[in-house]
Amino acid sequence: VADGFSQPLGVETNAPGVIGPASPRGGGAANRGIPRQDTGARERARLFEQLPKVTGGIREELGSSSAVAEVLGQIVDDITNQYLVTYARPVGLAPAEELEVKVTRRRHRVRSTPARAVGVR
Repeated sequence: VADGFSQPLGVETNAPGVIGPASPRGGGAANRGIPRQDTGARERARLFEQLPKVTGGIREELGSSSAVAEVLGQIVDDITNQYLVTYARPVGLAPAEELEVKVTRRRHRVRSTPARAVGVR
């Protein structure tokens, strides 16, 4: 597998809709880990829906190849105009229950990923 994992992304050998190991009644071990056609598209769609939520990114669906140039332009604009803002409360203070971030310009967006403790021992 090109990505170095033993199974293709999103495919577990014991997941529903995946053909398991050979049984005494027949079937073949060669099919192990291969998703059935009816669940493959659903699993792929679920994965593509979850990735932007987990990473803080976005997903663009293109209706045609003519839209590629516009989307690539948006990506370039995002990359060249992004800032990483971090915040840490001083040691000893109780963690805030909520942190709010706002922008003053309508055309700007705030995207985030779930908070992770960094350097905490």
